[in-house]
Amino acid sequence: MPRRANNPKSAGFNPSMLQWAREWRGISVDEIAAKLNKPPAMILDWESPEGDFEPTVNQARKMAELYQRPFLEFFLPEPPSVYRPKLVPDFRLYQGAPDPTENRDFIDIQGWAESLRINALDLYEEIGEAPPEFPKELRASIKSDPEEYAALAREWTKFTLDEQLGMRPSEWYLLPDIVRRHIESLGVIVAKSGGLKAHQARGLCLFEQLLPVIVYTQEYPGAQAFTLAHELAHLMVGESGIIGPYVRKGGGAAQSIEDWCDNFAGAYLMPKSAVMDSMAWATGQLHEISDDALEAVARTYCVSPHAALVRLVKLGKVDPKFYWNKKREEFLKAEDEYKSFARPKYYATRYKNKVGEAYTGLVLEAWKLGRISNHNAAEYLGIKKLQYLNDISAGFGA
Repeated sequence: MPRRANNPKSAGFNPSMLQWAREWRGISVDEIAAKLNKPPAMILDWESPEGDFEPTVNQARKMAELYQRPFLEFFLPEPPSVYRPKLVPDFRLYQGAPDPTENRDFIDIQGWAESLRINALDLYEEIGEAPPEFPKELRASIKSDPEEYAALAREWTKFTLDEQLGMRPSEWYLLPDIVRRHIESLGVIVAKSGGLKAHQARGLCLFEQLLPVIVYTQEYPGAQAFTLAHELAHLMVGESGIIGPYVRKGGGAAQSIEDWCDNFAGAYLMPKSAVMDSMAWATGQLHEISDDALEAVARTYCVSPHAALVRLVKLGKVDPKFYWNKKREEFLKAEDEYKSFARPKYYATRYKNKVGEAYTGLVLEAWKLGRISNHNAAEYLGIKKLQYLNDISAGFGA
């Protein structure tokens, strides 16, 4: 272990910068000690101006990688000026949700979402086109009728009932991709991040009149579709936010917003007239509905049984007590345990899935017009090998 004092071979790391980088990343002393297989006391010694030791160059490089900071920053006399996004409101209305302001991952995901929007605005300027504006006709308030606005949103997104009901039962897992493309048609950037689920969040949205952004995560496909529709509702009422499990109990303005967005999402995915027609066999309100009957309703609309039951309760077809007292915890447990093994086999498809078809298409258009270089296009898409850029272009729209 290199000593600092009077050691000509000392690397000269700034102990304060080692501490700053760790805290910036949100990693505890115990966590980095475990990663480096060192006692916590040694990490504290490295970070102390009065300490006796410093990490080796290889250890410092590993720390830089774990902290996601440039290695050379460890030599700076003081921390650099780093942009820190102001986190959007947290709508995860339940106890135990981690504070997003104390979690570097949330900050990074929101920063990434903001960077996609800034990139897209730059790209529109490069190709000489005005960026799309979120339709004013879809702006609503929580006093608006969610059923009416869901029908209006289906018209604007050209998401027809025939398209949805025409899906084969084996295609149910494709609904999130279909809903995503329809939402993108409104001038919304729709991106995907697996990092949200680890923090009990289903989505995040940034409302802006020009190029708003939605980020959703990997979960049960029917739940993904509901999350996308719920986040669209947030944009319609002009509320950015971090979004958690749907159907919560609570109070205040946040609860009112979440209730409206839940009701909109249910109406968007399961239009009232169609559901009432298909449930005509159930006269009055059912005290319970069998799993088979509920599964049949869910398959019809390619949604999750959870979303289907919530919608039936909202429409008065099933007793709310059946949901709250018997099924809700069962649904939440199943969704929490859900693991998807369906990863696109083709890496070019994976890049497009992450940033969305609309954003990918915008980058490729600017690139093909010669407005941006190969290197710039690769950076916009987050890829490291230029060959991937050609492959993404060749497979785009396929």
